[in-house]
Amino acid sequence: MNEDDNQVLSVNRIKQSLESVNFVSTNKESAYEYVKRVNIDKDNVERFLSWLILTDSIPEGKDLWNISFFHIFKDYRNRLNFFSVDSKNVFPPLLKETTRESILCDISRDNSFLMRMVEQFHIPLSMVDDSTIRISRVLMITLSETPQYDYIQGFERFAVIAYVLSLQFVLRINLSLIEAEALASLLLRCLLQFSEPSRFLERNSTTMQYFINLDSYLYKHNPRFMEMMSPICSENFAAPWIGVLFADIHPPNESLLIWDYVLLNRSNIPLFIKALVSSHIKQIPLEKRGYDLLDVVFSYNQWNVRNIINESESQIHAKLSFISFLTMLSL
Repeated sequence: MNEDDNQVLSVNRIKQSLESVNFVSTNKESAYEYVKRVNIDKDNVERFLSWLILTDSIPEGKDLWNISFFHIFKDYRNRLNFFSVDSKNVFPPLLKETTRESILCDISRDNSFLMRMVEQFHIPLSMVDDSTIRISRVLMITLSETPQYDYIQGFERFAVIAYVLSLQFVLRINLSLIEAEALASLLLRCLLQFSEPSRFLERNSTTMQYFINLDSYLYKHNPRFMEMMSPICSENFAAPWIGVLFADIHPPNESLLIWDYVLLNRSNIPLFIKALVSSHIKQIPLEKRGYDLLDVVFSYNQWNVRNIINESESQIHAKLSFISFLTMLSL
């Protein structure tokens, strides 16, 4: 791993780094097959490349990556240079001051989440000693260039995951930390599309309707649970799950496996998130009345993530097949 942010950027250096490693995911077919594997211990470098390929962030074909990565790194460095950013400790003067402060505060507070990922994925601590600054900068730059997204709490989790996956990639092929930042910004653009459900939670008008719809879905798929939970509605237990896409209730490797399937179902994210909520609930043991079910929900941690994914896939496929059937009847 080269820690020098100021090393000379060249196509040849990137090409040599890429040629030093063989990759499984090089086109959409291989990327799709890799992401689809229900394997908790997937290689995150292959996952990182697969996500970028499937979201059209990099082209298919390893022979094209050296040029693509060169332009990604060059563009990111140019943005930092434009704002005279010292890569060690300066933020670009982007976004409102209150937003910048919120981002830095949220990422600093989320350090335990970062360290869980660092520990599980065996990343050297020396590689993350300035990660709060780097992740904050990635998020600020990315949001400044995607005005359709206003910062909300939870986005910092997307930024942390984007940076950790990018860091693992540059560690594997011996690139620099500033290049990990550049790739994290690229990946974060993709991950922000996952945030659609959490954005409903920022406005009272949309929050109420969102959870009314979720309640209706859960009464169909989890009737006994919802009857036992009544009069408490899904907002009271599902909002924390949805805001960070279940990252708080699973270890990092399981969270990323869930996110693999969120990516695969990105054209139906709101429906798939409902299916994930329902599938989690199905694993919570239901005892007799007279105990606090909400406490059980928040304390339960014996999740079987493979079954959660399989059940969610089953629910969404059944729903989409029914919608397709109704469409055919209307023709």
